[in-house]
Amino acid sequence: MTFTRFAKYFLVAITALSPAVAMADDLALVITNGNYGSGVATRPVTLRHDGLVAAYEEQGYEVIAGKNLAAEDMRDLVASFIDRAEDKDRLVIHFSGRVAHFGQEAWMLPIDVDGDSLSETAFQSIPLNFTLSLLAERPGRSALFAALYNSSDLEPPLEIGLGDIDIPQGVLLITGAEGEVNDVILLGLLASEAPVAEVLAGNEDVRIAGFVSPNMSFTTPVAERPAEPVVEQVPQANVSQDYLQNLIEQNTYWNIAVQSNLIADYQEYLRRFPTGLFADAARAKVAELDVPPPPPPAEIESDLNLSRNSRRTIQGNLTLLGYDTRGVDGIFGPGTRAAIEAWQRAQRLDVTGYLDADQIRLMQQQADTRRLEQERADRDYWDATGDSGRKTDLQLYLDRYPEGIYADEARAKLRTIEREEREQADRDAWDRADEIDSFSSYRDYLRDFPEGIYAEVARARLDAMTPPETDPAPAEEETDDSDARNTEARLNLNSATRLLIEGRLRGLGFNPGPVDGRFDGATRNAIRAYQASRGLPVTGYLNASTVQALLLG
Repeated sequence: MTFTRFAKYFLVAITALSPAVAMADDLALVITNGNYGSGVATRPVTLRHDGLVAAYEEQGYEVIAGKNLAAEDMRDLVASFIDRAEDKDRLVIHFSGRVAHFGQEAWMLPIDVDGDSLSETAFQSIPLNFTLSLLAERPGRSALFAALYNSSDLEPPLEIGLGDIDIPQGVLLITGAEGEVNDVILLGLLASEAPVAEVLAGNEDVRIAGFVSPNMSFTTPVAERPAEPVVEQVPQANVSQDYLQNLIEQNTYWNIAVQSNLIADYQEYLRRFPTGLFADAARAKVAELDVPPPPPPAEIESDLNLSRNSRRTIQGNLTLLGYDTRGVDGIFGPGTRAAIEAWQRAQRLDVTGYLDADQIRLMQQQADTRRLEQERADRDYWDATGDSGRKTDLQLYLDRYPEGIYADEARAKLRTIEREEREQADRDAWDRADEIDSFSSYRDYLRDFPEGIYAEVARARLDAMTPPETDPAPAEEETDDSDARNTEARLNLNSATRLLIEGRLRGLGFNPGPVDGRFDGATRNAIRAYQASRGLPVTGYLNASTVQALLLG
């Protein structure tokens, strides 16, 4: 129930208790408290009280007034105001004295409340939120004037002033130092028939908030004023003291619960006021807040019963998204938990290191999007390189996408190209051997291509030829080859170095055959071609200078 609805209910309930009385069309409640704890009613704030009352009388207001009031007397005056407000046109509440606030609640203090205790202040003083809710029944034609007289500091958590009070729609609030506020009222609003907005324009001495009417004024033309306005000093109200106190306490407990939004405070309201004005709203809030807390993140993930394959999928997705899980093994160890935390942090989620179903779905969507992006880039790069079918382009594609969409196709094409290159190298080697037509040339062919296309022919010719010792020219050629072979043997090249040399030859465009650390005929041909291109002795074997040139560029 809102304050406005509460005030309406309150006014209707109070009016039902009292007979209708024909009075002035406007009503003002004027309370002035000045002698807090002193027993002396001579302070300036108190001395101005009679002038305020007279000013409202002159404008035709029915005035309910009192000064230097204790808590019980103040409640009596508020009760009388409520009792008589039902049929009034304009409503004004004018407080001069000490005002304290805590949170969004503020109170006008009676002279017997010193502000040392929050509980005493809340339950003995007049809540301003409550009075504002009464004024909200006359939107555009009501005002609360709070002229603050603060003789000393208050005890924490109470603070001086109205604080951040909530002003209902249609209500004007003017507050500030007592002298300045009362001057604005006496010399401005009650002294001019001009609209409120015009009277208050440019005033910087007081705080003006809420609804400032562009048309209404707080004065009444002389012809319309009643002949005998009523002034009542601490009247005997038709509303019972206990009933009013009960409503004020309901309002106070309800505001405490609303501000804290704790189940315990709503339950305390219901314990005290089981059939109160806010009982239904309090029960609804208890039901809303009495929800068991969610289980711990580890328990939420455990309840998902993720399989080993599901965990591998999650690890794969994290890796794809750039979060290192230190392995895709289906085991959520420290690496995976750290990757989950980093992903959660990037998504601005609670960083727990554990996943729930919604997070897993989000991660999967992100990974699927990333895969589509990678596949698109993969296809584009294939179109730009490997699709040409050239050996260097196929190697470029595999260097970037070793597990790409076209990786198998690229490797198959490379194998075909390399096989054709080996066959061509086989034919070229045979052509050289056949052209020389010597024992050494056929022997070298078989050494480089023991399973070559012409291997059987080479063996047959060797069988038919004179052995090397009866053929001086081939013997000399063999001796030259032997020197080169022995020079390479003395280098003691290990497998790693052989692989590196074959890779270097391939990178320079000389086909060494399979990069397997085995120097076959294709490798020898590649070495010869490299030596020829660099102006080195062409032997097909390595020496220190050839190795240095290859490896060091």
